Amino acid sequence: LFGRNLALYIPVPGPFLTRIIVTFANLLRIFSKKPKQEIPKAYFDVLYLDKNLRIQKTAQGNLFVQAKEDWSEAMPLLK
Repeated sequence: LFGRNLALYIPVPGPFLTRIIVTFANLLRIFSKKPKQEIPKAYFDVLYLDKNLRIQKTAQGNLFVQAKEDWSEAMPLLK
């Protein structure tokens, strides 16, 4: 944006917030007679790892690719 490099930061909800959401969803399910929802497990699998790059997949199926800022080969891909 206007010649600046910007980073996008998306915070992950903490376990307490996740439990509140699941509990609220379960209360709503009582009236709709749907099966009870379990609290999701918090984990991630590391799919690839080296000194410059990490690729991981969360329990919810989200993929994250993280590279070091000083990795010169990745800089053209970020522009």
